[in-house]
Amino acid sequence: MILNDAGQETSREWQYLGWWGRVNANYVPVLSESKNDAKRLGTFYSDNVIKVLGIKKVGGSLWYQIDGGRYPGAYVNSRFVSAIAQPTPVQNLVIPAKAGDYWIDVDLSKKILTLYKSDQVIMATYIATGDVATLTIRGTYNVWLKVKKTRMTGAPPLATHVYDLPDVPWVMYYKGSYSVHGTYWHDNFGSQRSAGCTNVTQGDAKFIFNLTSPDIGTLNSVRSTINNPGVVVNNHY
Repeated sequence: MILNDAGQETSREWQYLGWWGRVNANYVPVLSESKNDAKRLGTFYSDNVIKVLGIKKVGGSLWYQIDGGRYPGAYVNSRFVSAIAQPTPVQNLVIPAKAGDYWIDVDLSKKILTLYKSDQVIMATYIATGDVATLTIRGTYNVWLKVKKTRMTGAPPLATHVYDLPDVPWVMYYKGSYSVHGTYWHDNFGSQRSAGCTNVTQGDAKFIFNLTSPDIGTLNSVRSTINNPGVVVNNHY
């Protein structure tokens, strides 16, 4: 049984490009294929929260294909993943965008990002937001720069630690260096752990990036303009 985060049963677990589960054991193998002797790509632990994209039955075993995080497209045996409450979009919001436009809502308290088109929910997903020392900013902004891949670096005092992350995918900057972007270095969605950005799975980030403005075409990056404005991002508690 799949529940939303209001505790209500839903049979539409695939409505938002997959469903969410928590790893229920430690030292869980993450494999390249849906078989026990496949190449091991890594390991999950009981604090990992992952998105399931598909189910494959092989013999008497069920395998989940997952998004990432660290292992997009990899497989985990279903017995190691327990469904959790699914992300529920915020209701009765004031729409901060023009009629017919896409916009992004980020609920910082529930760690849920929802992509809307006007008042229609397109998808909702769990995210990781800024750590307590590097909180994600509140407010309503427009994306000013989109980049398909970029390097991100940081160090104290602006961050809690030194980091250097090459090829961060599907980056949407909305206020200075604050952005919504894909994530390949952790699988702890639904938590506070970033340096201030909104961490999204790689699959969800690509989906949002491709639907929203400014339109990027075949370029690696594009800045918003009057004729190619950036999508609205609304961060709130």
